[in-house]
Amino acid sequence: MNQVQLEQIYENILSEIEKHNYHIAIEEAAGMIAIARLVDDIKYQLLGKYLMGVSYYHLYDYQKSMEKYMELNNLFLEFSQENGEIDLKAGFFDQVRYGMALNMYHQGDLEGGRIVLTHILEHSEKVDIILNSMILLGVIYLMMYELNRNLKYLVPVLEMYLSLLEEVPLPESKKAMIYNNLAILFIYRGQYEKAQEMLNNSFVLEPGPAELASLFNETARINLERKNFKKGRKILEKADEYLNKTVNLLEEGYHYFLWGILYKEEEKYVKALQTFEKSLFLAKKCNNLMEQIRVYRELADLYEKMTSDSDSEYLIEYKLLKEKVNPVKEVIKWQEVWNAIKDRVILAPTQK
Repeated sequence: MNQVQLEQIYENILSEIEKHNYHIAIEEAAGMIAIARLVDDIKYQLLGKYLMGVSYYHLYDYQKSMEKYMELNNLFLEFSQENGEIDLKAGFFDQVRYGMALNMYHQGDLEGGRIVLTHILEHSEKVDIILNSMILLGVIYLMMYELNRNLKYLVPVLEMYLSLLEEVPLPESKKAMIYNNLAILFIYRGQYEKAQEMLNNSFVLEPGPAELASLFNETARINLERKNFKKGRKILEKADEYLNKTVNLLEEGYHYFLWGILYKEEEKYVKALQTFEKSLFLAKKCNNLMEQIRVYRELADLYEKMTSDSDSEYLIEYKLLKEKVNPVKEVIKWQEVWNAIKDRVILAPTQK
């Protein structure tokens, strides 16, 4: 089998991933790796492992995804020490590192994710990967605030995202992610008008159903935080409409979480408990440690209100899961980082 045929298999796998047929993609990638191994083609062995890592990630199997990325890395190191360069697209290994950082984030290894993303920022020449890494790094610091309620974690996020919005010509998809994350930041800081302004900036970018579901969820959250429960309910009902048009288990779980908050505030404790349990089920199904921690914290608080039990199983589980998090050990000085990398990202992504 020649490279043209291997390339065709590779393109077929990409097509299956695009259609969300991840199990098929994994099977075909494993087959491609086996064929590539028979003909001593290292490039398609590496690409096969990468596509398996991507597919496992989308199936929420972050451990297997990470295993494939590590196998890829080890295979590359073993081969390159003896044979030198491999004909891969520029930025391929930065994309692998970014995938590893995503897995680390979902599994609660926030420090590991920070280290990998910082490496990308320091060394990558690919603008799109740099931008994605900056956005994810901001999310990691937002999660640190979620865990510890320390405002110091929000400082680099605000500086970083404002640098992007003010100095880099961004595609609308990136702008939307940044506006959404800034809205969360301003919610944390109690600046609800500013948070809504960020969401409004996203609404005008003509988002699709999945993005609209997220925007309505965060708009509902603002109203719940401000005790506007009647309006919050209406907006959650609006989010329901868009969640029915898409498949995003994490966003759906977060949606149930917000309904649980509403029911708890309305003192409908049984309904709140049932709804939080739905949110927890989806967080577990997605293997997302950070979401599980968030839901367990609310369940512990709710259960105490219902029973006066201040040491419930929910609280115990919350504490156990929180101990699994590898927290960020360094708050970056963003201006120093930005000064070092801005010449690489100041061009529009379409120009590089």
